[in-house]
Amino acid sequence: MKSTSTTTTMLLITAAAVIAPAPVQGREQILGDEDKGQRRLFFSGIDYELIYNRCCVPNTDGEWPDCKCPKRQSDEKSWVETLLLGEENAKTYEAKWDEQCSENGWLYKKANMPPN
Repeated sequence: MKSTSTTTTMLLITAAAVIAPAPVQGREQILGDEDKGQRRLFFSGIDYELIYNRCCVPNTDGEWPDCKCPKRQSDEKSWVETLLLGEENAKTYEAKWDEQCSENGWLYKKANMPPN
């Protein structure tokens, strides 16, 4: 005879297996309706150079009008970072973007930009 905890565990695993594919299937169905510019970063085939050129190279008075990230010029700070590091040590979203766009930054390297 199975214990109650084993039965409960099996029910939870079964429920998770049934529910998990639903968001993926829904996302797959709308992929055909999106153009390439609306796709999220977790898809393969990311054009990091395009993101770098849109969001790191200022083209209008030091601003990035073509960057689709709403936080690019935000003075807000991540609440998680503020909680973990404190208000004075947390970086603004704009500072994080600037850091990643710098020559040693992650986005700069992923975009395969030539050294200055």
